[in-house]
Amino acid sequence: MSKKRNDSFEDDGRTIVDMSGIEPPNLFGFRPLPGRSKPAAPPAKEPEQDRPWEQPPTLSKKQERSYLFGALAAGLLIAAVFIILGAIVIALMTTFWRS
Repeated sequence: MSKKRNDSFEDDGRTIVDMSGIEPPNLFGFRPLPGRSKPAAPPAKEPEQDRPWEQPPTLSKKQERSYLFGALAAGLLIAAVFIILGAIVIALMTTFWRS
């Protein structure tokens, strides 16, 4: 069954992202295509914004250790599940194929 189309949509003309400078990538590497050169754009100034990913970490040593051991425990738990399931599969295979 097809869905009904909403024919009442009107384009208000606003631009969300300017895609005028986008060109298709070169299929055989990172070299620019012959005959196409990009004009040198003036460097744009970035507005000063709060960028938490660029801020230095403000964790104490105890918090850092907690994050480290938490991530390690999560990884080991996932690995343990795969190891246990693999051992069960091997045990079942050897049990049924032993005859």
